[in-house]
Amino acid sequence: MIPDYIHFSDNTALPRVASMRIQVEGTSDNGDILRLFTSIRTKFSPAMITKLSVTDEQPNHKAVICLPYLQPPFELSNLAVFELSMAARYVLDGAAYAAIAQAWALLESIDISVANTCVRGKTHSVTIVDALLPFAVHCPKLTHLAVRFNNSQLFDSWIPERIEEVASRVRLNTSLVTSLNVADSPVHPTHKVAAFLAMMFSIGRHAISVAAKASSMYRPDEKEMRELLLFFAMMRSAERREVELQNE
Repeated sequence: MIPDYIHFSDNTALPRVASMRIQVEGTSDNGDILRLFTSIRTKFSPAMITKLSVTDEQPNHKAVICLPYLQPPFELSNLAVFELSMAARYVLDGAAYAAIAQAWALLESIDISVANTCVRGKTHSVTIVDALLPFAVHCPKLTHLAVRFNNSQLFDSWIPERIEEVASRVRLNTSLVTSLNVADSPVHPTHKVAAFLAMMFSIGRHAISVAAKASSMYRPDEKEMRELLLFFAMMRSAERREVELQNE
């Protein structure tokens, strides 16, 4: 129970702890969640914590995870690994993902709301652009990225208007991401998603691994996705090299 942890943390300081895993038991309300993340900021040394995991397994449709609740741990400036799989509703939009990426620029691995226990909500859907772009731009050490997004209408509507924005921000991007978990997010149409991923991530000769749930209606064919990613990566590599030559 979160109140039990809060009582413990009120009487304990752990300034030398570098890795913290919190397994929440029982049902939590929004006040509990906010107090939990606030205690993490105040009871640990922001400079010491490099790994933080907060999980639970009991679905809670009333509790939510939103940006104000996550802001207290933003002071953990050296955080490299973050996992958040509380069984609550996630109402994180593009601004929230941007804030997370900018706060934790040293991230190497991040998982948010992709576990089976996470409650799936239809509101506050974030597009593939807003879910992935902040991490490609602000987290140069990131190798594993696990987030959900909703692009069910993106590629048929307004994505052409944002292609130039993405290209300009990641033209010389050297992202190390090779593992992408999108849970039940729609990875469709495959060729457009592959082209978009190759634009955002510096894949090089090694195709990024895209994991999607087997139950997802738009789960990509792994072989097709791998081949397309390599093809588009070659094109992007040539483009990057041309830009580098122009800037010399």
